[in-house]
Amino acid sequence: MSRDEHQQGRTRPRLIDRAHGLSGPSKDLKDALYELYLRAGAPTLDQAAEAIRTMADDLDLPGVPTRASIGRIIGGPDVPPGQHDVVAVAMVLARMAGRDGAAVADHVRDLWIRAKMTASTRLGRPIGETDPHTLEIHRAIDLDHDGSMPVLPGYVTRPLDAALGKVVAAAAHGTSRIAVLVGGSSTGKTRACWEAVQALPDRWRLWHPYDPTRPGALVEALDRIDPFTVLWLNESQHYLLPADAEFGERIAAGLRALLADPNRGPVLVLGTMWPEFWEAAMSGPAPDRPDPNSQARDLLSGHVIFVPETFTDTDMTTLRQLGRRDPRLRNAAEHAVHGRVTQHLAGVPLLLDRYRAAPPAARAVILAAIDAHRFGCTAPIPAGLLADAAPGYFTDPEWDQAGETWFEQALGYVGRPCHGTPGPVTLVRPRSGDDRSPDQAHYRLADYLHQVGRAERADVFPPPSFWSAVMRTVTAPEILIGIAAHAERRGRYGHALPLYRLAVQRGGPQALNDLARLYERAGETALAQAAATEAAEQGDTTALRRVARRRQRAGDLADAQRLLRQAADRDDRQAMRELAWLLAAVGDLAGAQAQYQHAVDRGDVAALRDLVAMLERAGDAQRAEALAAVAAERGDSGALRDLAGMRERAGDHAAAEDLYRQAADHGDVAAVQRLARLRESAGDLLGAASLYRRAVAAGSTSAGWDLDRLNEPGGENRTPSPRNDPSSLWQLALRHIRAGDTAEAYALVEAATDPNDPEALRLAAAFRERVNDLVGAEAAYVHAAERGSIGALRDLAGLRTRTENPAGAEEAALHAADRGDTGALRDLARWWERADDLAHAAALYQQAVNRGDRHALHDLAWLWQRTSPDDAARLRKYGLTADGEVAHSL
Repeated sequence: MSRDEHQQGRTRPRLIDRAHGLSGPSKDLKDALYELYLRAGAPTLDQAAEAIRTMADDLDLPGVPTRASIGRIIGGPDVPPGQHDVVAVAMVLARMAGRDGAAVADHVRDLWIRAKMTASTRLGRPIGETDPHTLEIHRAIDLDHDGSMPVLPGYVTRPLDAALGKVVAAAAHGTSRIAVLVGGSSTGKTRACWEAVQALPDRWRLWHPYDPTRPGALVEALDRIDPFTVLWLNESQHYLLPADAEFGERIAAGLRALLADPNRGPVLVLGTMWPEFWEAAMSGPAPDRPDPNSQARDLLSGHVIFVPETFTDTDMTTLRQLGRRDPRLRNAAEHAVHGRVTQHLAGVPLLLDRYRAAPPAARAVILAAIDAHRFGCTAPIPAGLLADAAPGYFTDPEWDQAGETWFEQALGYVGRPCHGTPGPVTLVRPRSGDDRSPDQAHYRLADYLHQVGRAERADVFPPPSFWSAVMRTVTAPEILIGIAAHAERRGRYGHALPLYRLAVQRGGPQALNDLARLYERAGETALAQAAATEAAEQGDTTALRRVARRRQRAGDLADAQRLLRQAADRDDRQAMRELAWLLAAVGDLAGAQAQYQHAVDRGDVAALRDLVAMLERAGDAQRAEALAAVAAERGDSGALRDLAGMRERAGDHAAAEDLYRQAADHGDVAAVQRLARLRESAGDLLGAASLYRRAVAAGSTSAGWDLDRLNEPGGENRTPSPRNDPSSLWQLALRHIRAGDTAEAYALVEAATDPNDPEALRLAAAFRERVNDLVGAEAAYVHAAERGSIGALRDLAGLRTRTENPAGAEEAALHAADRGDTGALRDLARWWERADDLAHAAALYQQAVNRGDRHALHDLAWLWQRTSPDDAARLRKYGLTADGEVAHSL
């Protein structure tokens, strides 16, 4: 398509396509809706959405569907999941066509009910008809010699099952819920979810999205999830943390909308994650950096259930009782090491023995599979990739001695079961309708072996044969992008660039963003802008914004404005905000306000907050307050809180209090706390205490600390702290420490600490460190780490550096890095940097880089800036070679 044709296509009104391939009541519903659409003059989606927005109050619409939902309701192939939205669309189209909206609503409602009752497109299968092994529950060791045992071994309930059971019960009673189980590999997360859903009534179905890719399947059908559906998101990081962070955020936002919509419930979302992926999802961005996981963090917050690595003594007693009837459980009770029962049942010891004892050819295939998996090829791995990559994992003598049939022999070894346990790399049996290439076999890496290999090879960069094999054998653009992203995170820009190019060629236009980023970083401005423009023409303006920011940092403000205008003209609201900020920075306040207003008119609440701040600074207080109130009505009370802060800083405390109260009335807990502090500074301690309690009741921990501060001896507020509140208990403990009553302080800390919660144990360790009980703090950090807290390992490393134990600190930092948190390695590198041991610091930064820590690459560049500015400049532009040297070009 030419540029002119493309522009005409963007501006010419386009009919919504009619749904085809339907029959029966589904066809009747779609035909009725499409007839209404045509009689209404075939409005565009924008016109229909605007009509719904403006007529919502007048017609008392039962729903307010989004622009995208309108298109699917009228022309989509499926029966829409929400009756209210369908009826709302029909009523508005009827009004536009001059027909009786009430009569149309009744007719369409009846059609929707008949279509829904006969629809055959509901996602998933009845739970009772689902094979648990298709849900990725590990097969247990095979000791069932006469075939009399059930498919799954007996189940030992643990405290986590009670917590999960409450979530499932709420869903069964009609309220949508989500729970994500977090624990290491083979700890029983997926089995616990399976046991929990057995309590659901027969009407419930279970859907496991995975074809063609996990995130792709979920995004494609997210709007078609019906009530009474269990959404099975095993290995949730594939959905929430894909290589394309914006794709993951779309999924998380869609899940939040699904859970919050009473018209689509009840639904139950069950997920599992390893701790390192959970920590990655929950960690906030570095200062002044974009937040890639805000939606995922909001989705997961408060909905995680931790799964311990080991069984308790009580659990083992139950296991032995069940083992009287099941030889698999009896074997686990007798032989599981340190209570690692579920891992033993999954055959981990035999699997590891097979891996450790593998001959050279088999070991090469295993290592190639491990690298493929840890670099993003999480789908079954094509045999061609393993065959092409494996030679690079041989030593020279091993390769010289390998026979002509080395690959077939290796596959025989890695795929052979041992006492019923699947081998390290097993052949995937194709299913009917499988879209994988039929001309070659595909293989799956054992899950636990991936976890072990991922830790062992965390700082190893794959050999050249791996990269050439990927280029020759991987065709899916999303997998190419994922592997390229892993290379880029490790500073290997020269390896990432050709993969991004190949992804574009194979139908992945989202990789154009990545190409623009690499070109811009390398100073190839023309190539960067060409890639960004091409991406925008494909509908993605992210790259235009990214290149504009770099042009801005380079001082070319005119070019930055030009690029942002291109993005803004394509209806990119974030680009409108950034352009407004840039215009304000150069003194064009009128232009800035106009851009903010454009974004606000398109429903951008963040722009509304920015516009409020700009108006306040410009002295237009009346309009600023009016717009802040509008933002609060739209669900974002932050504008009122921000405006109150400005008034407070200006000394107008009365106006500030009024605005804080308005924000608090909209449920803004932070505004409640700030209002409390104003009351406190004004001497109204009882009023302040009442507000702090209100914030505590709304979930604010910091408000509890403020409340306890008011209660300290000598204060004027005379209400005792609630001793059943953990934050109050901690503050009381600190008071006892200051009073010299250490025993009572530690008793209070113990009362506030849940021994089954690793993060609570970590906080208890931090308390001990704060009161200078360093020996107790170290022991408590170790305990928290053993219970699964990765953050405790980082804290332990920090404690050991402060106690002049760098060797112990490095041990803890490496353990944390093995579990996905490289921050401790960077912290330790800075410690050595301050000690002027630059070589040791550089080595630690390099380890973090090789594990995929982007921040460590910047730290390494700053370190080299001190000794070799030219190398530092090349590192920033071109990254590293495969062996870790500074690259001189892309």
